Amino acid sequence: MGKNQKLKEQRKIEGVQKVLKKEARWRMARLIIGGIAAGTILGSLTFWGIKTIDWNFLSGKKATVTNQTKSYKTGDHKYSQVPDMQIDTEKSYIAKFETAQGNFEVALAAKDAPKTANNFITLARDKYYDGLTFHRIVKDFMIQGGDPDGSGSGGPGYKFDDETVVGDYTQGTIAMANSGKNTNGSQFFIMTGDYSGGKLPKDYVIFGKVTSGMDVVMKLNGTKTESGGSGENSKPSEKVVINKVTIEEK
Repeated sequence: MGKNQKLKEQRKIEGVQKVLKKEARWRMARLIIGGIAAGTILGSLTFWGIKTIDWNFLSGKKATVTNQTKSYKTGDHKYSQVPDMQIDTEKSYIAKFETAQGNFEVALAAKDAPKTANNFITLARDKYYDGLTFHRIVKDFMIQGGDPDGSGSGGPGYKFDDETVVGDYTQGTIAMANSGKNTNGSQFFIMTGDYSGGKLPKDYVIFGKVTSGMDVVMKLNGTKTESGGSGENSKPSEKVVINKVTIEEK
């Protein structure tokens, strides 16, 4: 091969190498730019609180983004903080209680007590109340449940503030039990007597009323009781179990 031919071949090789190097640099640049863009997108989505991402979004396919309520559950019947608001106050909600003595339904006051109704609905949807008991029954006054410990002092691991009490403590009313101002948790009571007109101070947030099965509630009201730890004759002689609470949304 002559000298000129060798120079031509060498220049051709050098030209190909330059092209390859240029392409390699461009591919690297695209990867870096793509990584920065993806990081920016993910960071933005995280900043705005989007919890679930369809990864097809990043590949150019149709995106599906779901904003789900966070789960703050830390253990059995325990949570780290108050649940996110997830109910629509323009809708109606029915809590359906199932017990060994029969079933009853409670219309929940989503408009009058949105935080309290949301708390109860969220816990019920998480099956929190399934298997708990009515641990305190005072005949012709109320039946109380929602304590995972069954002692009267248990709760979900958090407390939330009171809301304005709308209505009165008439028979069939459901309200939050508490240990003082702004100490609501998971415990509630259902009135089996009429304590309206100031007989019971309005210190307990009302969040619904029994609309069906009041005869079952009164059957629970008639459960035999014995003296509890405080000396009050309110401890059921046998367990009164809430088998299940389900929520119907309309």
